[in-house]
Amino acid sequence: SLFLEQNFSLKRLFISGGALLNINNRFDNEIYSGMDIGYQFTKRFRTYASVNKSFRLPSYTDLYYSLGGAVGSINLKPEESINYEIGMNYKTSSLNTKAAIFVRDGKNLIDWIRFNGNDTIKAANITKALFYGFEASTVYNFKPDFGENSFLQQISFNIAILKSDTLSNGFESNYVLDYIKTQANLEFDFRIGEQTFLNWMIRLQEREGEYLDANGNEIAFGEQLISDVGITHKLNSLNLYVQVANLFDEKYIDVGNVRMPGRLIKAGIQVNF
Repeated sequence: SLFLEQNFSLKRLFISGGALLNINNRFDNEIYSGMDIGYQFTKRFRTYASVNKSFRLPSYTDLYYSLGGAVGSINLKPEESINYEIGMNYKTSSLNTKAAIFVRDGKNLIDWIRFNGNDTIKAANITKALFYGFEASTVYNFKPDFGENSFLQQISFNIAILKSDTLSNGFESNYVLDYIKTQANLEFDFRIGEQTFLNWMIRLQEREGEYLDANGNEIAFGEQLISDVGITHKLNSLNLYVQVANLFDEKYIDVGNVRMPGRLIKAGIQVNF
């Protein structure tokens, strides 16, 4: 691969452009290029936009793996996509907010799929798929405005929504089309004592696609509400902590027909030298 990149800046305008030449004796030689533009409206507010063309060559596993009901394909083509994104960032001493919308226009996407009624999972190129979505996050730190001893130290929220114009109809997708289509996280950090802190996180997750139950029936992944909580007490050079993951013991299956862990309680000591 040979690549060239150039960065420009003119007062509040920032531009970065580049191109990569990929030379391959098995696949066609290709040029992949991209450009990013940013503008700093104020000291706190910045916007940006980008367009980039990317690729991924099939791995050795994708091409040649053959074991346990999974079979690679030596006829795979490299996957390619054109990626577009536009976003903004607003930042102060206590607040940091980001938001972006994005589009990924992909072709020959490499996936491992299983056709209905077939027990074999095969590597294949999905001809074309368009993904688009939105993501945003905001973090508010109470300490600059309310002091280090503030009861509520920090609150953060982020959300990502992803959609596709292609569904896994007639086959089961193991990677490309069984994606997390909605995820939202809400997290609180509290100071509940002189040296005692509590962290509480709530996550809403919804995955696209289905999994197979023990009887071979296709079941939608659906949505889950997961909550984690942890308490830390600082004692000189020691941190004593107790963490509880999946507090309410939510039962759910994730990609690969894997049952995820239930409630998990962990306690420990961290020593700082």
